Amino acid sequence: MKKIIYIILFTLAVPFSSVLAQKGLINNGTGKINNQGKIIIRSNTLDNKVGGKIENAANAEIEIEKVANLVSDGDINNQGLIEAFGPLTRIAQPSIDGTVIVDSEDEDRYIPQISYNNFLLKGKAKKILSTDNTILETRNYFYSDPNMPIEWNRNLTGIEIHALNETEHNGTINPTSLHGKYVMLGNAAQNISGSGRFTNLELDNSAGADVINKTGNTPDGFQVARELRLTSGELRNSTGANFKMADSSTIVRNFGGSLSNEPIFEGRVDVQYIGTGQMLTGGEIPTSVDPLQELIVENGGGIILNKNATANKRVYVGDNIKAYEVDGSDQITAEHTLTYTANNDPEFNGDTEIEGKFRRTNLSYDGTNNLFNNRTTFASFSDPSNPDGISTLTFDVKPGRRWSINPRLGDKKVQRTYAFFAENQQGDDLATAQALNVGYSWKHDADNQGDIKSHETPADLMVKIEQLVLQRWNSVANVWENNQSSSVPVKDGAWLTAQAVLNNFGDHAVGLSAEDYLYLLAKVLMEGPYRGKEMGTELVEKGLVPKSPPDMYPYNLDPNKDLHVVEDLPPDVVDWIVLEFRDKAFDPDNRHFRTCFLRKDGKIVDKDGSSPVRLSRLSTNNLDTTGGYYWIAIRHRSHLTIMSKDSLYVGPADNAIEYDFSNPLLLMGGSARPIGFTETGRVKFGMTAGNYPNPALTVKELMLGGDGIDDIKFEDYNKSWESFNLINRYLNEDFNMDGIITTRDYNKSWNNRDQISPIK
Repeated sequence: MKKIIYIILFTLAVPFSSVLAQKGLINNGTGKINNQGKIIIRSNTLDNKVGGKIENAANAEIEIEKVANLVSDGDINNQGLIEAFGPLTRIAQPSIDGTVIVDSEDEDRYIPQISYNNFLLKGKAKKILSTDNTILETRNYFYSDPNMPIEWNRNLTGIEIHALNETEHNGTINPTSLHGKYVMLGNAAQNISGSGRFTNLELDNSAGADVINKTGNTPDGFQVARELRLTSGELRNSTGANFKMADSSTIVRNFGGSLSNEPIFEGRVDVQYIGTGQMLTGGEIPTSVDPLQELIVENGGGIILNKNATANKRVYVGDNIKAYEVDGSDQITAEHTLTYTANNDPEFNGDTEIEGKFRRTNLSYDGTNNLFNNRTTFASFSDPSNPDGISTLTFDVKPGRRWSINPRLGDKKVQRTYAFFAENQQGDDLATAQALNVGYSWKHDADNQGDIKSHETPADLMVKIEQLVLQRWNSVANVWENNQSSSVPVKDGAWLTAQAVLNNFGDHAVGLSAEDYLYLLAKVLMEGPYRGKEMGTELVEKGLVPKSPPDMYPYNLDPNKDLHVVEDLPPDVVDWIVLEFRDKAFDPDNRHFRTCFLRKDGKIVDKDGSSPVRLSRLSTNNLDTTGGYYWIAIRHRSHLTIMSKDSLYVGPADNAIEYDFSNPLLLMGGSARPIGFTETGRVKFGMTAGNYPNPALTVKELMLGGDGIDDIKFEDYNKSWESFNLINRYLNEDFNMDGIITTRDYNKSWNNRDQISPIK
């Protein structure tokens, strides 16, 4: 062996084809080292100055021993091996080819953060990265020895390790902390193996990566201590070549990233979905019921479960979670259940939903709402002792769907199916309950009736909202059974919502009540808009009549007035009126109100502008729908109330009787006035115009009657005088109802001054 103490090179190319061992080597200026054998630097420095070149051939080797170091500000063309037992103090070039090994058993080594081709870290001593905002990259192969720490300060947030090809990691990255990211981002499929610890591991390679058991001795593979981020591509693992997720770790899956099989969950794990696009869940969801803590769905498009899942701490529904799978024709091919064991409610981002089976095991029995599939679907217990023994509840709610099994007649229902199930502490299914209240809902947007995601009310039910009830399928009798406790649906943003006491579990729907209905066939005239043969429709023609009853007398007597909404005013409509059904003429114990339309020919009609008014228990506050006798009053915002002098029979459609309230023989005296004659010469009576109800009165005061409601005084006709010449307004002082305030309106009220309706 040829021993040289120190060599300084200036301009000569020095070929080495054998072993050269020495204590120092300086490649100065334009000097060039052409190594085709082995150079060993036993001490001091291999110093490659600016402008210097080192050519290390394919089979050549440069060895930096423990007490030596390498400093290169020039160029190293490495096609062979550089093995450093001592420090790599500096490599100024951005990338280096060949193989570089840093091997240290007992002294920490600082690592130049450049791009390596093959980069191997050996020995048990710490390998340190110290340059912030700088990437250490390996283009072909990264290797680390068992138990060897790779560390950098947690405040250096811009440091990462990037691997473009194979990784064999047996060491630990920042073993005493949870910072630091290792990213696989090649353009072709990558292999990853080893038994080491990644703090944060990311896959960002559309071709994916394969977990391999390279030695055959590590089927459990490496560990991810804090976060596995699946940004792009599939991480392909198997039972024979797997990896571990440490306790309290997180899997973040972006649209485009996936995990083929379950890793080994060493304890608790959170799963988060991000990006844009719907995802079918994969190996990131544990089959075991214990590991999954937080299920966070933040991706646009939501997720589809491919298996049963149990979340134990938090469920965040940023977009929909679908617990069933469908084929290309939207037929359900597999159903799963999302179970939630925490007592706190799932969190919904606005109107997002859990579609399908959602099961809760840790329920509150104190009367508060336990949220289920969306923010408007819930269960509550009216008795905190839980007499039904309910331990778990499952709501199976599928939006945009109908029960299709004949003869369920799903096409007559809201396009959303419901099923409710319960178990006791022993896991036995329960059939009935007595203290369970449920809130249910469906999407309702009249402006988007063609979009099933926004609107689930069929067109033929749009004018019958108040008649829709919760129904249970009785498979023995083969019929839908009404839930008699169903409340009238009310609008809540994008939803129509209602509540009911649930006495029987099983399949449910929301549909038109199967109960009997009463129908009122009636006519009435009003003096104000009466034009000789029929009433004027100027208010509708000018677009002044609101599409729902305004919040004023008499409409606010009807607690269901907000249900009476139309998209367009039907033709020939004069205005909204209110029907009242009393069990006694005066001081009634029960009063039922129903808002409807008055047509120009005097017919009182439902919201469609043509049908007789259909009276359901829900739309009239529990009117007896089997039929009965009632005193019927008719109220309007600018006319005195009229009422039948006797109780009148109101019955179902096959026994309906038409009543003409323009006939004085039908009316209670003093509540109407003559306004014309019939073709046979009979006097026609109409509701007296000129009444301006006191807007300051409360609903309770209106219900009690009294001064300022159904009497015409100075304040009434003076109001029209104060509003003289106002045009195109929907005003109570417009007594002739043509949209213009003139002396004709004043005269209507003046001529009827001191008139008082006897109806209170």
